[in-house]
Amino acid sequence: MKSTELSFLVVQEDTALGLIVRRPTPLEALRAHGFPDRWLDGIMFENGPLKDIEVYRLAGNAWPVPVAAPILVEVQKHRLSSCTV
Repeated sequence: MKSTELSFLVVQEDTALGLIVRRPTPLEALRAHGFPDRWLDGIMFENGPLKDIEVYRLAGNAWPVPVAAPILVEVQKHRLSSCTV
């Protein structure tokens, strides 16, 4: 696997096989980045549904709300506090 293909792996314990290391499913990748399960439903690319690699790229290159919101709240607090000085 190339480093550009995926930034994390899933490790699962199987009773028969022991530890299994695998790539996450597109749904697991969306959840890991804080997006809702149906975030990309119905999105078409080049006249067809998104391929798994396209879902990974879109999720990995985005700023999901659970990440961006706290950052923007702190920026706003700082701006408000610097305006009152």
